[in-house]
Amino acid sequence: MTQTNEKYGTSRMVRRRPVFISQEGVQKARTSKNRLSHSMKAVPGHWDKSLLPDIGYKKVPLLHSSDEYKKILDLFQKTMVGYRIISVQRIQNRALWEVFQWQRDQMKKHN
Repeated sequence: MTQTNEKYGTSRMVRRRPVFISQEGVQKARTSKNRLSHSMKAVPGHWDKSLLPDIGYKKVPLLHSSDEYKKILDLFQKTMVGYRIISVQRIQNRALWEVFQWQRDQMKKHN
């Protein structure tokens, strides 16, 4: 971006200066980033932690008595009348979960 002096006709590159941030603001930003990265490591509470691989994903069959299964069954029956569910499996993928959380946080910041 250039700035032009209308009186003399000279132009120069505009230098943008960073916005001043107080020491308290810097500390707050640092701690919020640490908290964010720590929260990204967490997985949903209803996931089976014993079946959570470090790399890749794991399919976990849902029990017919679980609340998660009942919710899916209810939503399915509202739109797919006359069909029946044979089985429901949850995909547990830590990497995709962390990407989802990061993207969600980015959208919250922009809105």
